[in-house]
Amino acid sequence: MSADGTGLKALPRPGKFALGPNWTPDGKRIVFLQGPTNSIAMINANGTGLRNPVVRGHGGDSVCVFSDGKRVAFLRSQTPKSDGPVAIFVARLDGKTPKRITPWGGYADKIDCSPDGTRVAYSAPSFDHGASNVYTIKADGTHRVQLTHTTNKAINNGLDSWSPDGTKIAFISNVGADSYQLYSLNTADGTGVAQITSGETHLASWGSHA
Repeated sequence: MSADGTGLKALPRPGKFALGPNWTPDGKRIVFLQGPTNSIAMINANGTGLRNPVVRGHGGDSVCVFSDGKRVAFLRSQTPKSDGPVAIFVARLDGKTPKRITPWGGYADKIDCSPDGTRVAYSAPSFDHGASNVYTIKADGTHRVQLTHTTNKAINNGLDSWSPDGTKIAFISNVGADSYQLYSLNTADGTGVAQITSGETHLASWGSHA
């Protein structure tokens, strides 16, 4: 739809289950997850040219497109059950075999590709204490950096979003509050944590990376 809310159009067609849409950098196509297995699909912005699936498999609930417009990172379930172990995969949009870049583990929520196309931000629970923390990892699966260090399993940090210049990540957390709030931190080392909101917040997004 248009920025003013007019021109609403269902893609690919009304009633067809779709989740986690992401624009390609050129603004011409939309990559999304399509049921019942949440395989990765792609469609032109005008509703034509549906490719489903682009990548097969049991998907999670999040996908992001790298800045080169040729690769995606996405969550994949190890089994058809949505509550099973998940991991992050990177794949080319030409359908070549995806590569797993994180171990199979517990629940991970929204992931986001860095504006320069080199890293993926995500959150995942620790095997030691169960608390969910924010991480980044290179697209080839190396150099994982932990940015938050919560050890209380009642605390969740996640739903991450890179800033357009790549220097900060916005995320949602219930640390120090009875409700979830929006925070930001420096991507280099996790310093500079700042609370942005004072009311219940559920999703972080910096907007366009352009």
